[in-house]
Amino acid sequence: MELRWVLISTAFLAVVCFAQNTEARHSMHRRQTDDYDVLSDAAVDDEAQNDGDGGNDADEEPEVSAVILTQPTHYNITLGNSVRLECKVSPADGTVVQWTKNGTMYFFGTLKTQDQHVTSYTQDQRISIPANSTDLLIKDVTIADSDSYKCEVLQTNRVAVEHTLNIQEMPKIIKFSASNNGEVVEGSNLMLTCVVGGSPPPQIIWSRDTGNGNERLQEKDGEFSINSLYIKNVKASDAGKYYCYAFNGVGNKQAELTVVVKSKPRVHVPKAIINSAVNVEAVLQCSVHEAAPFLLKNKHVFLFCFFLLFFLEAQPELIQHASVYRGNSGNSIRPTIFSAISTTLMYLLVRML
Repeated sequence: MELRWVLISTAFLAVVCFAQNTEARHSMHRRQTDDYDVLSDAAVDDEAQNDGDGGNDADEEPEVSAVILTQPTHYNITLGNSVRLECKVSPADGTVVQWTKNGTMYFFGTLKTQDQHVTSYTQDQRISIPANSTDLLIKDVTIADSDSYKCEVLQTNRVAVEHTLNIQEMPKIIKFSASNNGEVVEGSNLMLTCVVGGSPPPQIIWSRDTGNGNERLQEKDGEFSINSLYIKNVKASDAGKYYCYAFNGVGNKQAELTVVVKSKPRVHVPKAIINSAVNVEAVLQCSVHEAAPFLLKNKHVFLFCFFLLFFLEAQPELIQHASVYRGNSGNSIRPTIFSAISTTLMYLLVRML
């Protein structure tokens, strides 16, 4: 009986131990399975996350670099006008643009719907950025505005365009003068000076009124330099009006002055040799005079002399009444005074021809 009880107890303990071992094995297996599932889920999540990140990289748009559509340009602008230096960029919205003049900043910013003044960079009120653009506008240009201007897009890959501005000015004659105020003595030298200004620098042409029109002076007429004309050994025929003509492609300008040539005194000795006896008075004569210009070159004076001579020659009865002597034949002898007048007029007419 006791043996039977011992056997039953032993069997029951064996069953209990077996059951506990089996449960332990199942519990460990479940834990391993759960750990595997967690790791698997984490791996799947990581893979999904990596796939998601990779997908975002693929979907994200790369940065777009702006470009400048404007080509470099050389601007020739007349003094006092306005100029608009173009800088057209694409895309325009949000693109940061910088304008500089020979390294000095004039503007830094983006396109706006209203005009932008650049007083924060320069005190020049003439300069601005027009609305809806990134161009540079300069009003009432001056010579000092001539320079190079650069428009640059500020980004990772910078791009820029550079313009050249040249201000042109019409010629102006600052001073036109002659030595001794244009009054020179025959045989001396004459210097004419014509100081001009403008951009580009003007060229000068010299001319003179010869009585037959305005004729350009040649190398034979004098020595030319940059802005002067030098005439040696001035003659009476060099008198008259001189012109300075300046031009530079933008415009032209002309000035004139009058040159007066004073003749040298003339010495006249009627008799170079005087024969005289001892103790007899001898008279030496010497006359000095200045050669006066021959004023009868005027066509009106010429006509007056011509018609007066014609009148005297065509009216013999007037001469007859003025007769101072009659011969036995009754013919009148032409008076001396009328003969002298006719001779003088004839001489003057010959001189004027």
